[in-house]
Amino acid sequence: MSPTLSWAYWVNGGTDWIDIARTSHIIYVTWGKYKCKVSEFTKKHIQYACKTAGGSESLKEIGEKIGADAVSSNRFVLSANCIDTPWDIIDKPTKSDCISLCTFMKKVIELLGDDSAEIWYVYARHRSWLGLASKSSTNHEKCSQTNHNPHVLGYWAAGGFNYWEACCRFQNKWWMGGEGKAEDHPIEILRAVTKPNTQDGNHQCDECVPSVPVSYPWTTDHKIPDKNENNTYPIEIPNYE
Repeated sequence: MSPTLSWAYWVNGGTDWIDIARTSHIIYVTWGKYKCKVSEFTKKHIQYACKTAGGSESLKEIGEKIGADAVSSNRFVLSANCIDTPWDIIDKPTKSDCISLCTFMKKVIELLGDDSAEIWYVYARHRSWLGLASKSSTNHEKCSQTNHNPHVLGYWAAGGFNYWEACCRFQNKWWMGGEGKAEDHPIEILRAVTKPNTQDGNHQCDECVPSVPVSYPWTTDHKIPDKNENNTYPIEIPNYE
């Protein structure tokens, strides 16, 4: 909003008003009082947040608009750049890795007045779906499928080995760092980053044997089953946390 304000002062006990000036101002309308640190509330940050989320009428819309830009592929680089804070992504500006982009999205939403966005990590899984997603960055499964000593199970994508896929979880959507899109369930995140799970494409793997695909829990064809017509999976997926 860019309203023009009139300034005046009164004399004679308020019976007479004398105009001083008319000035233009920019008013930033947010969802609520900012939830971030005061030091993060800068003109550049609030301009980005309000411009990107402009026109939103719900938290869901805010998430869709902020997520599409904040964690987009245009901002992604596999190896993390040296950034002091996630705000460097627009302050410098610079590209960064998935966790930095997701944290940036979370910070922007906090600036707009909501603190319900969370950082989650989605992991490769072979023995069980339990632990598929976690708020911990050290919830890796140990891989023993290959003829080597167990090592961390991860996945091969974007030309390199990854320990997890960082996500910003907001309004029941899992926003993928570096993809600019969201999924409804962490298993779809794993599908997206490891599909087709074959040697000549993205796949789950032992960190020390990255060329050998590792199958998913309870499957033999190295594929995650698609949902049925009633929007459920043909295999039981327990609480993934």
